Amino acid sequence: MKCSLCNNQDLSLLHQYVNKYNNKLYNRVYYLCSTCELIFLDKNLRLNLSEEKLRYSQHNNDINDKDYLKFLDKLLVHLIPKLCKTDFGLDYGCGPSVVLAKYLSKMGFKTHHYDPLFFSDTKIFEKKYNFITCTEVAEHFYHPFEEFKKINNLLKNNGYFGVMTKLYKNPQDFHAWYYHNDMTHVSFYTKNTINWIANKLNWKIIFLSAQVIIFQKQG
Repeated sequence: MKCSLCNNQDLSLLHQYVNKYNNKLYNRVYYLCSTCELIFLDKNLRLNLSEEKLRYSQHNNDINDKDYLKFLDKLLVHLIPKLCKTDFGLDYGCGPSVVLAKYLSKMGFKTHHYDPLFFSDTKIFEKKYNFITCTEVAEHFYHPFEEFKKINNLLKNNGYFGVMTKLYKNPQDFHAWYYHNDMTHVSFYTKNTINWIANKLNWKIIFLSAQVIIFQKQG
């Protein structure tokens, strides 16, 4: 088995348990990569497509939910000051409710949206964007580096890529972390993982916290 981010084979078994979901039992086995520090679920234990789509359909995010908009503001407070009103954006992995793209559009930023399960129009790949957002999505990536390369190709030089995902601090505490209890969460990152990604793609890290990352593509 190889790391799903860097393809390194020097992996260690980190955690395994049985999770109950929709009255079914699922084995969960997670590996830690020694190179990039990604923690990832054994690829043979992922949900099937219909199970995954059902889980996403259960999300209750709504453009009129003030608490959810405050959550998104944790990213936008760092991203929006970097943008111009003429900038053209993409919300990558928008889910069924398209909240962030609508929110940005209401603020005056023209924003398209894409999701492989709900809004899979490939015409979005024919354009380049000044900014791309990816909120609560990176933890769902089966092939993280392929997804980040795809995003890099969509981003204009000097454009911004804003990410929201919870970063883990200590692998020894992973077993007690609630974040892997969501059956669709399969990839988990540290700040060192974020630095690895930035170095590989020639991205500058503009902001980095335990939940928010802002990259800038170097021209």
